[in-house]
Amino acid sequence: MPANPRPGGETPVERCIGWFPELLELREGTLVPRSRDGELPENLEGEVGSEGLVTTWAANEVGRSLVRAVEFATTSKSLLDRDRSRLLLTMEKSARLLAESGQRRSAGVMVAYLIELGLGARRCPPEEINWHLDPLVSLARLHVDFDTGKTINLDLAVGTAAGVLKVADAITSARARDHLERRGDVWQPLPEDGMPSADVEKIAQRTCTELRQVPDLRAFTILERTRHACPHAQEWAILLATNDRFEPRELPFMLPTNVGIVELLHERLA
Repeated sequence: MPANPRPGGETPVERCIGWFPELLELREGTLVPRSRDGELPENLEGEVGSEGLVTTWAANEVGRSLVRAVEFATTSKSLLDRDRSRLLLTMEKSARLLAESGQRRSAGVMVAYLIELGLGARRCPPEEINWHLDPLVSLARLHVDFDTGKTINLDLAVGTAAGVLKVADAITSARARDHLERRGDVWQPLPEDGMPSADVEKIAQRTCTELRQVPDLRAFTILERTRHACPHAQEWAILLATNDRFEPRELPFMLPTNVGIVELLHERLA
């Protein structure tokens, strides 16, 4: 596995990070992809980087519009929770329909936008944290659908598994911060490879328990079928969950993804 996976590579991790297209810039009259540190990726031409934009344009526009609508409704308090949940259901159904019609990369784009919504738990006020269980539930339901053990669904199975872990980590970290602040302690974000405390372990267990309280997710297990068909699937899901590709680049998070919490959540949900 490469240390820095590239979009469009040979593994599900490298293909899934392509669900968010590379940033493009104009150089000498040609659009070329730009890496996150501003340097051009090696051996990657503009046509390759822009190919994903062409094939997933519709999913990108729909997903982006729905995400912005939900975020606006959340910050402005201008939409009922019921209507906000219907927008999430629209994204979930769109991912499912796109996959069924053979447009799996576009389905992945919708999954990526659901992940982006769930990650909002990291920067929302305490009273909004619990709402982010809704995109977590949507990702888990999609994972159940895509976890067929068939090669054709491998990318979507691994991607949705990573999404469940990443959003559950965001909710757990946000709850841990709120828990400490209520006690009057100063929140100190865990280092990326730090081990969770006993309190964080309890909060992680709470997140997993609440997910499995949803009627059609009571027996939810990450990669239950795919792990038998592909032994590396669980390793890929954890690697993808700890990759920062799905995190909105213009909104740096106060709470980075924690490898220890992701592995703990995987242990509880596997």
